[in-house]
Parts: sequence; structure tokens; C-alpha cells
Amino acid sequence: LKALREGKLDPRSQNFDKEWTCGKAGDVPAPEAYNILGAACDSPTEAPCSVEVLANFGLFLGMQLLQADRWNMFNLRMLSTFDPCLQTFPHAITRLLVENARLFARPQLPPPPPWLLTRHWHRDGPARLPMPLWKKVVSFLAVRVTSWWREAKHPIFHMACTSEGLTIGIRCCTPPTCVLQAHLASDLQNTLRLHDVNVDRRWESAESEDVRGLLCSLCGRNIALHRSLGIEAAIQAVGVSLRLAAGVPVLLAGD
Repeated sequence: LKALREGKLDPRSQNFDKEWTCGKAGDVPAPEAYNILGAACDSPTEAPCSVEVLANFGLFLGMQLLQADRWNMFNLRMLSTFDPCLQTFPHAITRLLVENARLFARPQLPPPPPWLLTRHWHRDGPARLPMPLWKKVVSFLAVRVTSWWREAKHPIFHMACTSEGLTIGIRCCTPPTCVLQAHLASDLQNTLRLHDVNVDRRWESAESEDVRGLLCSLCGRNIALHRSLGIEAAIQAVGVSLRLAAGVPVLLAGD
């Protein structure tokens, strides 16, 4: 994150360092590290992140960056021999990986309204959610599980890996309301297409088997389907898989 802020990944910056890798990143003093993490993870429309959320953000982003570091397309020295547009790829994608980490590290669902709790809580019973309350909480959250994908404002990039952990590429899922040009320059999009990275595919209309292939490549394992699969469910499944791989807590509600 510090290297990103200083422009070490950006070939247009005076601080560009083509020898930089995650493994060569130096230690950052704790106070500065908290400031950098907070600036990267905080959202102007939400409350400041807790220490737990900052830790989850660091775990999730760290896993993604280490996977990216093993891919040739993030090798700054090698890319320095390619056309200038492709050289900006690591800088542009790393910024979006930060956005992804913020999305998956922060709670995606709001807390249920207080009236649900006060109306149905067993005041004199055991400290647990009674079934009527649990059903109401799940029904309240279920709508928001799908709405976050439709409301996301940036493309979602994840590293594609094999079951052995080998990084083989990157996959992009662009939400329906996302304006791709606001995040990736048109010339970089065209260059990525030449390298088989389709950044503007609309997955809402994709066949279930194509979505399954995306899910398998992102989770690094073969997954059999017993019913049709849409992109919203696939992104949720990827989020669960990557959170668990990074050591980030996961709470599942519903069926």
C-alpha cells in the first residue's frame, strides 16, 4: 500500500521502481501502517473501520497481492520491455485489488433494524435467537445479499489459481452499474483483450457452465453443479472461499 501511494508501481511516476516486488517491501512502523491501512480501507459513506476490519482487510489484500506477485504480468522488470500501455497494468489492477479487499473485508450486510430484536427477543429465556426472529433477520438480509452486486461501482478482479496454488491469470467481473472507463483506460482495456483478459463481459447473461468455469478458476478447484448458477451466487461463493483462505471470518445465514 505504501509503494502504491509512492508511485513505485506506476511507470509514469518519478518514483517508479521496476525491481519492486511484494517480497522486497520493507517494514512499515506500526503508527504509519495503521494510517495507511485506515486510508485504504475507510469509506467516506461508512463509519471508520474497526481494528478487526483493518486486520481482515490486510489479510485479504495480502493474499491477493502475494498471488499476483507470482504472475509474470505483475513482474515490473519484465513488463518494462513491453508497450507503455501494458506497463501500467500492475498499477491499475493493484488499485482495484485494494477496492476488492475493502469490499470483502468490510461487512457487506447492514445490521437488522433494532425493532426486530426488541420485538422478538426472549427476555427471560436463554441468550439465543428464537426461530421467528432468525427467519425475519434472514429475510431482511437476503435482499441485500443480491443488491450489493448490482450496486457495486467498480469491477471486481480476482487472481485465478490452480489447485496447487499456481497463479495462472486474472478474472474480471464487471457489475451492471459499473462504468468501466472510470477505472481502466480504454487503451489498457484493448491491450488486456489482446492478452485474453476480457474486462467488459457482462456475466448476468452468461450460461451456467461459463459461470461455473469462472468459479472453478477463482477458487482453484473443480466444482460440480447440481443446479443452475448465476453470477451473483458465484461471486458470493468466491468471496466465502477467498475469505476462508485468507483467514477472514465468514458468517453464513439462510440456506
